[in-house]
Amino acid sequence: MSTLVKLNEVCLVFGLPGKFGVDGSKVSKMIDQGKIQEVRDYYETDILNTYLVYLSFMMHQCDIDLDGYNRGVSDVITMIEAKRNKLPH
Repeated sequence: MSTLVKLNEVCLVFGLPGKFGVDGSKVSKMIDQGKIQEVRDYYETDILNTYLVYLSFMMHQCDIDLDGYNRGVSDVITMIEAKRNKLPH
């Protein structure tokens, strides 16, 4: 029997931000309500969290070193800061 682990739980283990008020269980209802932009915003944050988890995994597997990890995280921070006003989520 396998146990599913939610992205938010993995993020918390790695000290990453995780979810901000919405989780996958709410997406279908949001679509039914026509909240397409909110769903898009939700998935953008999921993608960033997944990338950060990927960087952590790659570092723990010794496929990238700490400098590579830090560069990847720095790139994400730079992108978030550059788009802060346009994409506040």
